[in-house]
Amino acid sequence: METLASESFFDTLLESGLVSSEELQQARARAGADPEAAIRWLVSEGRLTPWQAKQLAAGHTDLVIDKYLLLEKLGEGGMGTVFKVLERGIERVVALKLLSADVIARNPQAVERFRREVLASASLNHPNIVAAHSADQVGDKHFLIMEYVEGRPLRDWIRRYRPLPKDWACEVVRQTCFGLTHAHERGLVHRDIKPSNLLVIADDFSQRPMVKILDFGLVRLVGETWAERNLTAADQVLGTPDYIAPEQAYDPRAADIRSDIFSLGCTLFQMLTGQVPFHGKTPVEKLMARAGRNAPRVRTLAPDVSVELDDIVAKMLAHDPSKRYQTPNEVAGALGPFAYKRPLSGLASQRGGTGNQPAPSTQVAGKPAAKPVAPAVAPAVGKAAPAPRSEPAEARPAPQSLTVGKTAPPTIPASTRARPAAASQEMDPPSDDSASDARTRPRKSSVLRMCFKLLLVVIVIGGAFAAGVIFSGWK
Repeated sequence: METLASESFFDTLLESGLVSSEELQQARARAGADPEAAIRWLVSEGRLTPWQAKQLAAGHTDLVIDKYLLLEKLGEGGMGTVFKVLERGIERVVALKLLSADVIARNPQAVERFRREVLASASLNHPNIVAAHSADQVGDKHFLIMEYVEGRPLRDWIRRYRPLPKDWACEVVRQTCFGLTHAHERGLVHRDIKPSNLLVIADDFSQRPMVKILDFGLVRLVGETWAERNLTAADQVLGTPDYIAPEQAYDPRAADIRSDIFSLGCTLFQMLTGQVPFHGKTPVEKLMARAGRNAPRVRTLAPDVSVELDDIVAKMLAHDPSKRYQTPNEVAGALGPFAYKRPLSGLASQRGGTGNQPAPSTQVAGKPAAKPVAPAVAPAVGKAAPAPRSEPAEARPAPQSLTVGKTAPPTIPASTRARPAAASQEMDPPSDDSASDARTRPRKSSVLRMCFKLLLVVIVIGGAFAAGVIFSGWK
């Protein structure tokens, strides 16, 4: 850490609004005139996060936006930056997406596109989509407030464990289809489905995953006007070359729900094989690789995948949109028999693990311990998931659970954590065992009836033969 001037640092710290004057006095009493010692003490006491400490050390004091206290930087994209923040007043941890000032300066239409994302996100309310709470503008800062969810992008699972277990991968895609169906029913096309935009909540592969779709920044409204469509042309937005549908690469404004299905097919292909279906050294080469031809078959790279599942992926990746599944619900139905059969695990007893881990602290870094903090997870929706069944776990461990972005979640007591309920539980197909029993019962009845008829025939023939013998002897 660079050497800090003591008085200027303490002035900066007080100006930031991160600590009160009383807390500042405590820090000075502990650390004297040493700013670095004061920072270490404030971080150890949970009054500052490490990220906040770095910002203060660099002289940045703009760590509060309206009523939102910035805790961590979660990620950065083409349109802006996402932060984990504390909403003061109700002490709720949420995610804040801040539109980049540079983007606004380069492209005046960026504000309009951001407004469209806000409207699209606000119209959606589904357990498999990250919820948008509100949007606001403070001065020249435009931002969107979203739910803060514990989990890890699917991209990270693929990078570390590829290929992924087949039933687990099918369940991820199946739940994504439920979220896309909800958006499609409201006239929305995502246009950027890829592993980094799918947040997976699970401790390991022994648990049924919970999926949430992120980032509706490239969303298109079905039925929008030509002027509205030209926002895409002005921004030159395509999507992501590894996952984009051929027709969307040709004309982004013509993308429909079948384009999302193609992108989801690329994602499933990558989970099953460990690589994307189309290759190239540059984005142009990747786009040209899918021009006029279908993707390779999954079984050419993963022979252990069943023929039936290979056919499903091939249909999702058909070059001609009319030959693909036409709705996400069709994909979900086709993947049902191959998807994870066990119920949602409850995220290891509400993120409390197996019971062997010590209960974490209740304090959120960056705030005084005296104030209560709400759980930093999405509120439960619908019915609570059943407890996990006792079944053998995958041998491979899961990646460490992270938040949206790349930082670790705040420490929240296991007893108070809420867990999103699965939207798909009531839509699950019956288990293979029950279906097998239902098919077996009529077969057994038919066999018994056949045996009974044969027995009657034998008795009749035997009786006739015996009667003939007796009659001949009597004559």
